Amino acid sequence: MLAVLAIAALSGCADEPAATPTTTTQPPVTVTTRPLATTTPTPQPSAVAPQPSAAVPTPPGCDPAPADAVASISAAFSDRSNMLADAYAITAPGGVVYIGGNIMQGTTKVSSADVWAVRNGSVYSLSGDARRRTTLPDGRDALDASAGDDYGTKVQGCVTTAERARNRAGGR
Repeated sequence: MLAVLAIAALSGCADEPAATPTTTTQPPVTVTTRPLATTTPTPQPSAVAPQPSAAVPTPPGCDPAPADAVASISAAFSDRSNMLADAYAITAPGGVVYIGGNIMQGTTKVSSADVWAVRNGSVYSLSGDARRRTTLPDGRDALDASAGDDYGTKVQGCVTTAERARNRAGGR
């Protein structure tokens, strides 16, 4: 309050004569500080699509899955220890990209040749485990597509063909 009166007096806005300043003694204030709580972010699974190697060529008619789609799928797993591996893509007419891959937990495969689809940058789940294990929206009605249609079946074939070739070549 003293500061308000002093400012008012200096600015000429006071209607009353300046009051005589008084001082009061306040008891000391003790402030306890604690360090801010910090959290360590949960490590995210690797979201890198497997790159074709000379030992395991990309199956004919298949493409490596786009890294951004693989990252979106991997980030959407309900169990954060899951990740997408052996990811391949098939592009259907109309620009829908079918993504097929195995769901892994470390080096253990927990589901085989699951299918997702991407349209206009949005990722949808199509196969049963894709729907159960990710938080992505169900694309069966939204895209009028399924894991069992021609493109879903073809991208599943890409995944299993590449996996068999890798196993014959001595991979995991």
